[in-house]
Amino acid sequence: MGLIAPIGLIVCFIIAGVAEASTYGGIDTNSILAIVTGLFMLLFMIMGLATFGIGIGAFVQKGYKKVLPIIGFTFSTVELLMAVILMIIGANAGY
Repeated sequence: MGLIAPIGLIVCFIIAGVAEASTYGGIDTNSILAIVTGLFMLLFMIMGLATFGIGIGAFVQKGYKKVLPIIGFTFSTVELLMAVILMIIGANAGY
């Protein structure tokens, strides 16, 4: 989950960007492509939140190696920060 969520989110951002750039006047927000892309973005963000929680839970357990929980926590943190920053940029774009 720690690798699938960020990669899926990046793919969704690329699909949304290409659809916005290739459509005259921008993509219609009520189109099927926009709705499905938005739903997949939400799905991958929820997966990132779940990975974040699982990483914290695995990190605080005693008796286990800490390398993989730290890697999962790091990937999910970067993914969530990337998503929030891109949402802020999109909200302030002025369209």
